[in-house]
Amino acid sequence: MHKKNISILSKVACKKLAIFAMFLVSGCVSMPHYQAMDRDDQYNSGAASAVNYQIDPSLNEQVIDCVVIMPLEITDSASNTITFSQHAQQSSGSEADYGKILDEDIYDLLIDANDKRQMLRSMLYAFMAPHSSRDIELRKVDQAIVASGEDKTPASIAGQLACDWVMQGEITKFSVNNFGIYSAISIAADLQILRASDGGVVWRGSHEATTHEGSLPLTPIDFAVAAVKASISINPEQVERVSSDLARRLVRTMPLDSNNDFVVAQEREQLLRVISQGLNLREGPGTRFAVSDVLNNDEQVTIIEKAEQGPWMRVRTLEGKEGYVSSLFLN
Repeated sequence: MHKKNISILSKVACKKLAIFAMFLVSGCVSMPHYQAMDRDDQYNSGAASAVNYQIDPSLNEQVIDCVVIMPLEITDSASNTITFSQHAQQSSGSEADYGKILDEDIYDLLIDANDKRQMLRSMLYAFMAPHSSRDIELRKVDQAIVASGEDKTPASIAGQLACDWVMQGEITKFSVNNFGIYSAISIAADLQILRASDGGVVWRGSHEATTHEGSLPLTPIDFAVAAVKASISINPEQVERVSSDLARRLVRTMPLDSNNDFVVAQEREQLLRVISQGLNLREGPGTRFAVSDVLNNDEQVTIIEKAEQGPWMRVRTLEGKEGYVSSLFLN
């Protein structure tokens, strides 16, 4: 009986190790899919990989000509201070700097809650600035907040800056973990754009961006190499990179331009979802054409045109890839 229990435990341990191995050898950066949420859909706040967003249909009649980016809130669970070693500072520099103590700190070795808030807010501003809407410098927003005194409502701040559109939100996760042979960085946020005049939310988005490094060691040397790789991947530059990924993906779904694919798809009501576990995106309308990509179940596409014959449609993914799929697997 004792031997049987040991055998069962060994099988369970091996199964867990296999799952862990699959997780480690998976990609270092999570690839997201964009998920439009209808009013009746459950809004999956902060779901890993999925970029959830909602656009108010009534926005079609209006133009977001400017955006006031308010300081972000942060949850208690995401507020812990992150400390990096001097080695992390060195690993963020060039190869020529590697292994040497830098005379000047390029990156802060401490990132507290306020640093996290400023980092993501700055990233959002950087990705929103190139769009057609007028960008309002963060410095001017902060000055307006101070000048508003006790009345720090969105309407008050927007009134001072002559802009009726306000972005506000909260960082819900900001973690940096090192487990020896595996390390991970995860940052998540819930954001919304509202009309300051009436408080109506015209866009909201939620996403968790992650990156990880690690491998399954098979020998003592592999273990040492994996530990070093996991360690050097945890540095301030990687944190900025994940923060940038989070901001970029969310900004892509914002209705800041009239030709935004997410807005166009909603206006034309041609946004369909894949209802197959893996749908081939082909270079032409038929199975004889090469497969350029594979679409995931529940992934959304915009219909460009229908093929002259058969069930084939030319579509564009929300990441901008174009090709042909069978309409039998779209809903």
